[in-house]
Amino acid sequence: MATGRPAFSGATTAVIFTQILKENPAPPSQLNPELPPKLDEIILKALEKDRDLRYQTAAEMRADLKRLKRDADLGVTVGQRLRSQPGADTGTRLQDGGSSARLGERPRKAGDFLAVLPFANLSGDPEMEYLSDGIAEGIMNSLAEIPKLRVISRGSVMRYKGEEVDAGAVGRQLGARALVSGRVMLRGDNLSISVELVDTLANAHLWGGQYNRKMADIFAAQEEIAAQIAEKVRPRLTGEARKRLRKRAPKNSKVYRSYLKGQFHMWKVTPVGTKAALDCFREALEEDPGYAPAYCGISVAYLHAAMFGFSREREAAPKARAAIERAIDLDDTLAEAHACLGVAKSYYDWDWPASEREFLRAIELNPNDARFHAWFAICLLSPLGRGEQAIREGAIAEELDPLTPMVAGWQGFNCLFARRFDEAEAEFKKALDLDPNFWFALMGLGAAYLLAGKLEKAARTGEKAVALSGRSPRAVSELCCAYAVMGRRGEATKLLQELVERSKCEGFTSVEKAYAYARLGDSQAALDCLEEACEQRSSFFIYTSVNPAFDPLRTDPRLQELMRRIGLPAA
Repeated sequence: MATGRPAFSGATTAVIFTQILKENPAPPSQLNPELPPKLDEIILKALEKDRDLRYQTAAEMRADLKRLKRDADLGVTVGQRLRSQPGADTGTRLQDGGSSARLGERPRKAGDFLAVLPFANLSGDPEMEYLSDGIAEGIMNSLAEIPKLRVISRGSVMRYKGEEVDAGAVGRQLGARALVSGRVMLRGDNLSISVELVDTLANAHLWGGQYNRKMADIFAAQEEIAAQIAEKVRPRLTGEARKRLRKRAPKNSKVYRSYLKGQFHMWKVTPVGTKAALDCFREALEEDPGYAPAYCGISVAYLHAAMFGFSREREAAPKARAAIERAIDLDDTLAEAHACLGVAKSYYDWDWPASEREFLRAIELNPNDARFHAWFAICLLSPLGRGEQAIREGAIAEELDPLTPMVAGWQGFNCLFARRFDEAEAEFKKALDLDPNFWFALMGLGAAYLLAGKLEKAARTGEKAVALSGRSPRAVSELCCAYAVMGRRGEATKLLQELVERSKCEGFTSVEKAYAYARLGDSQAALDCLEEACEQRSSFFIYTSVNPAFDPLRTDPRLQELMRRIGLPAA
């Protein structure tokens, strides 16, 4: 009952009997790390092979179980009691020289997450924002690799940057059972980090620590803080989980500072930010050519450049792949590198089995990163026509990262491609509730309106998306489709001509033109553009297999041949 497994198992009765007679069972906590240490002792005593050392009576076992229940209900371990609310079984313990407590030994449930909020920069220098953000993110990433510990992803917690927060309110918004907050100050070479862990249900301080280190010791300090927090929320860490807290260390603090600056710029997801990020990652590699996370950062930066139109895909994709492969050669346990390779294998190689292996490996290494679940869904499952699975995986991403518009936007397209238009509309609106000016979600909402027959709404939404995106080719294409379906052919033709002229000099792929031609009823021109997109290896070409805009072409032999060529279903 405690582990979900029998104490002894085997293929035959003889094997099981031999184990019972001769072998010691594994401690139950190895199979279920959430078990209290005392329950481990009770179960192992009941399984003791020496009859004189086993429980002699049922009353003796009952007494131990009642004692365990009493201590758990009281939540007291060393004489300090924590205020608790009904249902929040929290216990406390003193630590060397500091105040501390422990989250209760209770089953974790959906929405029972830990959130690491952005740390405050107390240095008085805006240029040090990269440091406070980077330390918080490093702690978050270390904690996210612990099995069964559920950690809110970066995108949602960054919304609270620079804000005074109420722990209970943030806990409810994020579904977080506990919050980590902190402050960072750098004076010369002296680094000071203060950290607090708060139980959001009980509104109770669980643990706090102050760390004064030299800048050269930043990585070790970050690792130590993550281990301290882990001990409070997962006190029965397995040996393997402890090892996973020992992240790959940079050669020196200069390498790590460059890497943190690169991460800081990369998450801006702008052309200028992407270029600055690449410069910082390369600076880190000049100092330490074997630092795998910097190669991983380069791969993500180039993928951003390709996916968001900051660079020509033909130029960015090979550079992203080279950096990914180098990162994995150096460190096969980098979850982000495997996820990036999954994207490349899907978008540019059309190697679907390899892509799936890489995504599953990334999720195995770090199940708490919402991006990996979201990318798995939108880059692989949706194009393969596995719509229901894509939506389930997208829902996991939203649970891990509930406040990032892009995560909801991707889920909207998963629903759209699965022909669940009402759900797609709801997801795009969710993204827009988080950011009313998020043009990607506006573009998707316009497409959902169009497919649901809400033509006037489709046009108005598409026009806003075009304006907010700076006339992104994808937004222009969607608006062209809306005008075409509404019978506004003159306006649609004008937008199509804009796409044709811009593609000659801007270098974007032919998928956008294919959308427009298909909606205007020119099937042959649409198919010509799709063949061009296939030759260009456009990342968005893979959605031809599921995009409703191409439904009128499904029976055309040319489209079926294109889909066979890349191993995707034609219908």
